Amino acid sequence: MKKIAILILFFLLLCSCEKKDVKEINYEDEVIVNKVIKKINDDKDYAYLIDYKNFVLDNGNEYGLKLLEINLNSDDAKNINLEIKSFVNNSYKKFQYLNDMISSGNIIDYIYYISNDIISVIIKNNYYVNKMYVVEKDIVYNIDIKTGENIENIDLLKKYELTEDSLYEYVRGHAVSDDIEFTIMNIKQEGYNLYVNDSSNLVLIYYEVFNDEIIRKELIIEN
Repeated sequence: MKKIAILILFFLLLCSCEKKDVKEINYEDEVIVNKVIKKINDDKDYAYLIDYKNFVLDNGNEYGLKLLEINLNSDDAKNINLEIKSFVNNSYKKFQYLNDMISSGNIIDYIYYISNDIISVIIKNNYYVNKMYVVEKDIVYNIDIKTGENIENIDLLKKYELTEDSLYEYVRGHAVSDDIEFTIMNIKQEGYNLYVNDSSNLVLIYYEVFNDEIIRKELIIEN
């Protein structure tokens, strides 16, 4: 009986030592590679201005037309640079002159911020005519420094834990307006832009139309 018990125990030990199936792991599939987006020019900031051409307006003011370059080696950044260059070139070609001075055309200015891993570029585009400036809508880009990707408004809102509905509610509670519902209707119809300022605050750019004139406004979104 004792011999039988020993044999059974020995058999169980053999079974426990039997080779088990081992699932092969393809570590190449398991490892997530974080691609680092680098600058194109290490000596420059993530965004910088390039002199394009100097002019004089017919009101006597000097005007230096410039290009803005996003200094990131990503497809989105390169496409944005091409869009900006095309916009500047087209504006330059459409200038009207009087006595070698610009009498009408798009006057371009840039504001840009580098904050919270985001490059925000605001291209202010005012139409100059009759020695006056007519406000046109801004062109705004937000680029993620880590990924090099262009950030759409809806995704930028998500980064600040907001939705479009909560954005409209914030406007309703904080914007200065004689008719806030009319203001919100204008934002929905005319569109809006967002950017991140140098204090990492999300800022809303919106437009109101009064007597066919576009009025540009800004509102800092404080969570």
